[in-house]
Amino acid sequence: MPRTKKALAIIGIFIVLMALYGIFLFIVRPEEAFPPSTPASLGLEMTSLTKLDPQGNKVWVLTAKKIHSTEDETSADQIELNFFRDGKETLNVQAEHLILNSQTDDLSLTGKIVATSSEFTLQTENLRWAAKEEKLWTEALVRVEHPEMTLTGMGFEYSPKTRIGTIRRDAHLIWKQTQTPKEPPK
Repeated sequence: MPRTKKALAIIGIFIVLMALYGIFLFIVRPEEAFPPSTPASLGLEMTSLTKLDPQGNKVWVLTAKKIHSTEDETSADQIELNFFRDGKETLNVQAEHLILNSQTDDLSLTGKIVATSSEFTLQTENLRWAAKEEKLWTEALVRVEHPEMTLTGMGFEYSPKTRIGTIRRDAHLIWKQTQTPKEPPK
């Protein structure tokens, strides 16, 4: 009999402990888990963004009719993008659409694009900026206007550091007459 009493006592204690645990869980409810978070997103209209280098100098200023930004990329519509070097504007780009990779600072421009510097004006439908290489490039048809010439072709690459631009294929060059020709001697 003593074993039976001992077993009943253990079972009774177990039941009481389980009841107390149930009451504890009912009173102290665990916090509900938060739903999975969605990436932060920001949308702006008629605004501008400025990119600064570590020394606080302007790298570029983006002005757009509409900007949408997430952690990974920024997209913008009806844009004007001004690039700066040593505090001076070096290139003005107008385009219908832009995508900026937030990790690499690479840019992709599409639509009607006009890029103007002190040396040339470029027109194309697709243009990219590779930030690491500091290179402006496209595989699309381009038209480059210069005071002395007009250059057209497929594909283009330009380095602001070296100020060298290259048409990759099907290049056509038209020299512009910059002075009135002298009449031949009589």
